Amino acid sequence: MRTDSDSLLSVNTNGCPEIGYGATSTVYLLPDGTVCKMFNPEYSFDEILRESRTAESLRRLGIRVPEPFGMVKEGGRIGIRSEFVNGSSLAELLSGQNSCYDRILPEYVRELRHFHEMKAAPGDFLSA
Repeated sequence: MRTDSDSLLSVNTNGCPEIGYGATSTVYLLPDGTVCKMFNPEYSFDEILRESRTAESLRRLGIRVPEPFGMVKEGGRIGIRSEFVNGSSLAELLSGQNSCYDRILPEYVRELRHFHEMKAAPGDFLSA
């Protein structure tokens, strides 16, 4: 993985659908079917690099997260390009759909148990 912002590949989100947003970033669906999480300008390169490396570590440990393809830049913003997973968040699934609790909660609990029982090497999560 590239480790400085000057060497990052450029991406163009102009005209791409915005499929998510939050306090730290906006997520765009790119024409090639991948997504790009573009971070707000106040987030440092090191903070974004740490998030990208954490996603890679989680995948190596068997935790189901979208596959990260690397960091990118657009203007003064830095982002992470990753696999698109077509689905809903846990909050979306649970809000107003009481009939799906029985189906969703067992899988959610299995994933949490797996996460809490896994053995990670000391360097897997640098910020922890």
